[in-house]
Amino acid sequence: MGFWGCVEYLAASGAVSFIVGRVLPKSWFRHDKFPYAIYRFERGGKIYEKLRIKS
Repeated sequence: MGFWGCVEYLAASGAVSFIVGRVLPKSWFRHDKFPYAIYRFERGGKIYEKLRIKS
């Protein structure tokens, strides 16, 4: 697979991922459950402030 084959693969997988993400019901994704829950090491966002990550 050459360079353009890789580009086509990435574009196709991105398009498919987007469509699947739009079709799945939002009720399947809980912000307070794994893997989206806040971990203890995050300390309410303090670690991101130190890393200067705003969003």
